Amino acid sequence: MLHVLTGEDDYSLREALRKIKESIGDETVRPANTAVLGSQVTLDQLRNACETVPFLAEKRLVLVEGLLERFEPGHNGRRKKARAQEELAGEYQAIAGFARRLPDFTELVLVGGKVSSQNPLLRALVAAGARVETFPPLKGEKLRQWIQRRVKAGGGAISIGAAELLARYIGGDLRVMAGEIDKLLCYTRGRGIEEGDIPAVVSSAREVSIFAAVDAILESRSAEAARHLERL
Repeated sequence: MLHVLTGEDDYSLREALRKIKESIGDETVRPANTAVLGSQVTLDQLRNACETVPFLAEKRLVLVEGLLERFEPGHNGRRKKARAQEELAGEYQAIAGFARRLPDFTELVLVGGKVSSQNPLLRALVAAGARVETFPPLKGEKLRQWIQRRVKAGGGAISIGAAELLARYIGGDLRVMAGEIDKLLCYTRGRGIEEGDIPAVVSSAREVSIFAAVDAILESRSAEAARHLERL
């Protein structure tokens, strides 16, 4: 099966990737049935990895990191413009063409960060029947809801005000957020998380620097400056 995972929410993306990995048979033979390839992978290398028969398992995982970005509009600027368009089209069409004929035992996963809907390889893979999952950074109400779900999954509870304050301190980095929530759950064991707990426990709330705020203001990074001032 062909999977495409993209987005700037790396935490959620890696969680989705973990679930795919867990579907690749017993964990004791999983490393032997996993191939990790980089952005400069050739079609022959991809074919060889995908067509290798699994060892003592029904499935094989082939993970490709960064390939989609190679075909992102504007990538590499002048160098990309100098390349013949037909050569570029030939590359992504050949990859998508092979993806249509994957062996049944292969789970091919392409992972990318910020990938636009105009990416020609992405569009070709969608046409080839790829299962596409996108993980944009969470903001506002969606981020607050994620915090509440994460706290509930950890066996705790959090007030709306505390969730909103935590979102303002941490932002959309869910990996950092998950760690801070785990600390809060330990700190407030037996009761709900309240607003007063956030400054007492959350690292970024205790390590705000006036210099970071000043730098953000001087460099016209208004959103970041506002976050620092809010914390101060």
